[in-house]
Amino acid sequence: MTPDELALRTLNAEDFGALADLFESCFGIRVGSDYFHWKYRENPAGSAVAFVADAGDRLAAFYGVIPEPWMVGTDEVRVFQSMDTMTHPDFQRRGLFVRLAELTYDQVRAQTGACDLVGIPGPTSLPGFTRKLGWREIFQFDLLTAPAVLIRALGRGRRGRITVETVDHPDERVHMVLRHAQNPGGKAAPRLEGDFFDWRVFGQSPKRLRVALATAPDGPVAVCVYGLTSRRTTLISFVTGRSDVPPRVWFPPLMRFAARHGTVLYTWRPQMPELGRLFRSMGFRSNPLMPATLRQPLSFIVRSDSWRVSGADWADAGSFSLQPLMQD
Repeated sequence: MTPDELALRTLNAEDFGALADLFESCFGIRVGSDYFHWKYRENPAGSAVAFVADAGDRLAAFYGVIPEPWMVGTDEVRVFQSMDTMTHPDFQRRGLFVRLAELTYDQVRAQTGACDLVGIPGPTSLPGFTRKLGWREIFQFDLLTAPAVLIRALGRGRRGRITVETVDHPDERVHMVLRHAQNPGGKAAPRLEGDFFDWRVFGQSPKRLRVALATAPDGPVAVCVYGLTSRRTTLISFVTGRSDVPPRVWFPPLMRFAARHGTVLYTWRPQMPELGRLFRSMGFRSNPLMPATLRQPLSFIVRSDSWRVSGADWADAGSFSLQPLMQD
């Protein structure tokens, strides 16, 4: 079947079963149709904009983006994150990825009047984004790691007034912390709070995310989202606290709480200097001997029609403050 014989059309809910088959063919992971319903339809920021190549008896390819609320300086804007680029092995090298992506971007423009995009692609799709679709790779994430045993030992014996507990469902105490969290230095960052935070963290994500809430005598002060990426490794996906409480008060207890799981903790090197200093204080370092599963480079790529988003230079690495929870 040639590309011209495939039906290139918008994604609909009836495709989710076939999409699960395509996902397994591309990534070797089986997910249910409820995963796609959660990801593409239940997002409080809006439904996915996505297209498929329909081969009749199966889907040949898929490409789409999901809307996200971002803060750029003091402005709230809508940014779309590229996700789930898939072409069935039987239909590769036919230009389907590029054709579906261009249809998607045209639809985003029709809906919003702009097309401001971010993405963290896999190594196989990265060249297609940058060479054929006008994306720019602006940096690669540097990973920091720390032995869990070291984190558990740091500060042991200190008498603190912070308690930490697991939260496994939407909780107003978490929302309160997020509403009063530290601003990421006026840089562009996802607005992870309210319904959007709950959807990303407590939904159908296969990432096995957990939420730790730090509480002082006068109320909740900080939140940490972490996930077990293997039996040995734990990813610190997101950490923030109230702007009126010094981070030195709540950061160590949260890290020690997360360090109960696995033997190695890791995260992206923060772009905010203060957060970087906090991770260093708990033993996080750039480690060339990190586990092999963590060595694959992650690239952050962007695309924009104007390359200016609320005054920010969208191609400038210094415009962003990102934590791993933003990754699709």
